[in-house]
Amino acid sequence: MKQLLQFRSVIALLLLAPLCHYGQAPSLGTAANYALFSNVGAVTNTGISHVTGNVGTNNGAISGFGNVDGMLHQGNGFSAQSAADVSAAFTQLNNATPTFFPSVLMGNGQVFIPGVYLISGAATLNASITLDAQNNPAAVFIIQIEGALSTSANAQVLLVNGAQACNVFWKTEGLISLGAGTSMKGTLIAHNAAISMGSGVILEGSAFSTAGAITVDGVLSYIPTGCGRIVPVGPTAPNLKSTICYALFSANGPVTNAGETVITGDIGTNVGSSTGFEPLNVTGQIHATPDGSTATATADLIGVYTYLNTLSYDIELMHPAQFGNDLVLTPHTYLLDAATALTNNVYLNAQNNPNAVFVFQINGALSTSTFAHVILMNGAQAKNVFWKVDGAVSLNNSTQFVGTIICNNGAISLLTGVQLTGRALTTTGALSTSAVSVMLTPGCGTAAPMALDQTKCQGATVAQLSATGTDIQWYTSAVGGTPLATTALLATGTYYATQTINGTESGRTMVSVTITPLPVFGGGTYYVSGTKQIQNEFGYNSIYTVYANMTDVSPLALTTILTDGIYYATITQNGCVSLRAAATIVTYSLPAVGSSTCGTTLSSISNTISVPVVAHATGYLFEVTANGVTRNYYSTTNSFNLTQLPGSLAYNTSYSIRVAAGFNGQYGDFGTACVVNSPVVANTTQISASMCGSTLASMNTTLYSGQIVGATAYRFKVTSGGVTRFVESSSSNFQLSSVSGGVAYGTAYDISVAALINGTWQNYGAVCSVTAPSAITQVVSSQCGTTLAGRWTSLNAAVITGATSYLFEWSNGGAPLVYSSATSSMQLGNYTGWSVSTTYSVRVAAQLNGTWQAFGAACNVTTPAVSTQVRANQCGTILASKWSPVYCGAVNGATGYRFEWVNGATTLTFTSAISNMQLGNYTGWAINTAYTVRVAIQFGGAWQAYGSSCVITSPASLARNMANSEADLTIKAIPNPFETDFVLMAQGGNQLPFQVSVYNMLGQQMDQFTAAANALENQSFGSAYTSGIYNVIIMQGENQQLVRMIKK
Repeated sequence: MKQLLQFRSVIALLLLAPLCHYGQAPSLGTAANYALFSNVGAVTNTGISHVTGNVGTNNGAISGFGNVDGMLHQGNGFSAQSAADVSAAFTQLNNATPTFFPSVLMGNGQVFIPGVYLISGAATLNASITLDAQNNPAAVFIIQIEGALSTSANAQVLLVNGAQACNVFWKTEGLISLGAGTSMKGTLIAHNAAISMGSGVILEGSAFSTAGAITVDGVLSYIPTGCGRIVPVGPTAPNLKSTICYALFSANGPVTNAGETVITGDIGTNVGSSTGFEPLNVTGQIHATPDGSTATATADLIGVYTYLNTLSYDIELMHPAQFGNDLVLTPHTYLLDAATALTNNVYLNAQNNPNAVFVFQINGALSTSTFAHVILMNGAQAKNVFWKVDGAVSLNNSTQFVGTIICNNGAISLLTGVQLTGRALTTTGALSTSAVSVMLTPGCGTAAPMALDQTKCQGATVAQLSATGTDIQWYTSAVGGTPLATTALLATGTYYATQTINGTESGRTMVSVTITPLPVFGGGTYYVSGTKQIQNEFGYNSIYTVYANMTDVSPLALTTILTDGIYYATITQNGCVSLRAAATIVTYSLPAVGSSTCGTTLSSISNTISVPVVAHATGYLFEVTANGVTRNYYSTTNSFNLTQLPGSLAYNTSYSIRVAAGFNGQYGDFGTACVVNSPVVANTTQISASMCGSTLASMNTTLYSGQIVGATAYRFKVTSGGVTRFVESSSSNFQLSSVSGGVAYGTAYDISVAALINGTWQNYGAVCSVTAPSAITQVVSSQCGTTLAGRWTSLNAAVITGATSYLFEWSNGGAPLVYSSATSSMQLGNYTGWSVSTTYSVRVAAQLNGTWQAFGAACNVTTPAVSTQVRANQCGTILASKWSPVYCGAVNGATGYRFEWVNGATTLTFTSAISNMQLGNYTGWAINTAYTVRVAIQFGGAWQAYGSSCVITSPASLARNMANSEADLTIKAIPNPFETDFVLMAQGGNQLPFQVSVYNMLGQQMDQFTAAANALENQSFGSAYTSGIYNVIIMQGENQQLVRMIKK
């Protein structure tokens, strides 16, 4: 009767249900990756649970879990996003419009079809309930429960006719309690309530709570597949190369066997020997001693280890010592960051993907229990399992192990009864077996081809790749995919080559391919001297190839003489040939000085020398040689004169002149040389024409005049503003800086020259006008855009000769700050009014002859941050008494000092108007206690950042010492030697004032002042001293110290 009623209720639901009236599945967002998650609440496990998927909480603790096939996220950025996604999914489920209204008692054979079900109170599930998708794999089931949900022991949710767990959703307004042995399907969301899963519960889905704890006890929980979820496939498998054929191999160590061992695959070592193996039991080659194969395998093994070791891991298994115990893992790269022990079974679930790859990165040794098993399921293959072990490997008796073991710097021991489907390989260490069975995984039948990394030109195809082997095929992936067509264009990246022999395709060899862009030949117009061959023009003989037409197959011969017309050329660089481009050739005759000038003596040193105009030329290069010295003069016209040459000129001298025509900066060959003679004797000379009308770079720029043969001296007449002065020189050059009385910056001077010949001054030559350099200066370019390291860092401007003072103007939006300095540099520590860590626009002006010159160009400079700290000699000490001063470095311009004393949760702040403090003036501190002390300064009305910290221990008692009690007095001067100024720092002594006197080495007194006991270091001095040695005498009462200072 009960079954009849159940059947009728199902029929009624089917009749009343609108066709295809399904609920809308909510988006789980990042929460889809979690098996267990609480927005607010602890997530706790007892017993041995197997969880596939992340475990997390955004506010709470995670505890009790062993190895989880997923990540643990606790109160981080990932969990925050997942919490938001869970809340959004709950809202969507809660707002779904119900279509069915079953009773609070579910199960007992009940059948639900797709739709939204609303249960108005706390619900229970007994026996089984079936969710029938009616052959629609997209069908969605949403069960809204307005109370708690509990299941009886061994209750089941069954999926039929295409129903998927990823499309099933349970939303409750109370506790979810799954009884022992329950088999649950779907996503559970408990609103503001806890979730409890009893022993033996199987959940294909996820359990979420918006606010409540989640507790599980020995459960199997895994996130479902389907519904468009990405199924992991693991990383790319390494290319084993030559190691693929070795079942047992050590790159450095003996390989030995005891007992009856059966091996399929090669055996060998590259250092040592391979012994104890019965050849009849080995299907493969035994390399008893090292040979070429073992040497290659050694290099390849290191490459395989490096690849596996540098893979980024997906999941860290947090309990390596508990590895196994029926743990189920999916294709990933797993990190086990300690010695690992495999106990009982570990399952590798490929989720029906035969190409899925599993990589285990074990940072420590690997061992197994007896009868341990690595079990492959759902398509997993031994050839796709890799174990990277940094340590020894010991497979215990009767272990059944799967995969390739890559052991680094560790021995491998396979004990009695071990069955290994894969390989055991070590980089360094002995390898021993004892009555075991090793079966090599597929791939050794045909060796991978040999191929090197290759560089190809843009446009190259697969057909141009090279590899040594038979029936070579190329792929773009290490596994899978289809061979590339030979016509496929190549791109920079990684390719993989195989060879096929007797119908068996080999493993893949990885080849890095770099595509080089084609060079560009832009063509254009080229100017060529007549009768020139291709091989002698523009390097055509090495990198250019020239054709008569765009489509010609054969290039022109290198001996072809170029004529006016259009040619087509390519350029070859790095082995790549450019596309052809048109090159227009224009021929011309080489320029030469006119024959009427050649062989003559110039009437004047400044006579014009010219060549015929060359059509299209944009410049001319005049090469002039005399007395073995060659000088060049570039001209935009077809003429020049000897005075335009750099350096001095000689009279009664032969000059050989050649000329080359230039076209847009590129000069051709020189024409025929022409010899002209300079005048025998010159009665007059003048400043080189190339310098006339110019502004000199500095007052020390040399001004040259034409050299006169037989002249013993030269007189330079310098005139400006009606004032004339003379400079006499034994050479034909001088500088403005040598003019008596000096010259004015930025002023034009007329200069003429006379020569002294045979004791008689000759006439002055032509007048030449030059302008003295401007007296404008600025901050040196190397300091522009920088931040000063400290307030005593010098800011430097370019020196102006004769300047008596410099003004530094600092601007930052408001009224500028102007600081005067007697030198071309300044230090902010000597001035006030500036702000720390602030960018200023700085200009500099120089004072010459009592007049301030114009400011130079502005430059951005950032002021330093200002900080101080406790003196280093007090760090780590114990104060003798509460009246012992604690000193920090004094800062010029500081108006206060804040001492911060920290011990654990206690922070004390003491403010002092000076750069030291005494605990006796303050309260709240504890005796005999270590404090971390930092100091901040008040600068420009603002407190600056604290400086570095230092540990000081308070005095052992509160006993009061007299304020004037004496301690040993020590004086230090910082810095010494110094460049600008220095300060004195006192340690010990008493509270009496200091008397300071400074003397130079002649006994002259340079400074004398009095400073309070706590203010000595606030006084800096020495900026006005010249370089030398100084004696500094410091007196305090009867104490006296002498410090010798050196100024650089």
